[in-house]
Amino acid sequence: VIPNENHDVKHWFYERLRGQYDERKKSLRTKYDRDMFEAEYPSDLKFSKEDVAKVWCSWAGMPNDAVKGATTTYTTFMKRIKEICPVPDEKFYKELIAKIIIYRFLKKRPENKSYGNVKATVMAYALAMLRELSFDKFDLMKVWDAQGLSDNVMHFLNSLSDQIYQYLYNKSQRQNTTILSYGKTKDVLGDLLKHPWNVDRSLIL
Repeated sequence: VIPNENHDVKHWFYERLRGQYDERKKSLRTKYDRDMFEAEYPSDLKFSKEDVAKVWCSWAGMPNDAVKGATTTYTTFMKRIKEICPVPDEKFYKELIAKIIIYRFLKKRPENKSYGNVKATVMAYALAMLRELSFDKFDLMKVWDAQGLSDNVMHFLNSLSDQIYQYLYNKSQRQNTTILSYGKTKDVLGDLLKHPWNVDRSLIL
C-alpha cells in the first residue's frame, strides 16, 4: 500500500507479462469492479519487468547494460539479482519503486526533446550518477514515503542530466562514434566519475 494523505488504498501494479494489467481488469465482471480496480491500481502506477531491469541496472552501476535493449538488460538483471538479493524483501521493493519514480521524472523532462534519440542513455546515466554523487547515501525511502521528488532533487537532476548529455555528446564526438554506441561501453561510468560536475550535492544529501 502506498502512503497518501487521503487514506485511499492504492497499490503499484507489477506487470510481469505484457498486457497483464488490462487482462486483469477485463476479467472483472461489472463496471463497478473495474472502476474499483482502477482506483486501487491506477494505470500510472503500473510498471513492467523491463522497467525494473532498467532502473536496477542503472542504480547498481551498470547503466551501460541498461541501454542495451530490453532483453539484454533483463537478462543482466536476473543474473545479478540472484547473486546479490535472492529473496527481495519489503525494503527492496520500496526502494525499487523509488528508483522508478526518479526514472519517470527523468523521462518526462521537457528538456529531453533536445536529446534526440539518446534520451534513454542520459536517463540511465543520470540515475547511476545520482547514487554516485550522493556517495550512495541518497534517501530512497524518503522518495517512497512522498511518492515523489522534492524541488531540490528535481533541480539537481535537471542540471545533472543536461551536463551528462553535453559530456556524452562531446566525448562521442572526440571518439568519432555516437552517443548510443559510446553509452553501451563499460568505461563510460568511470569516465563520468572523473569529471568535475557543476552540481550542488547538498541538494540530495
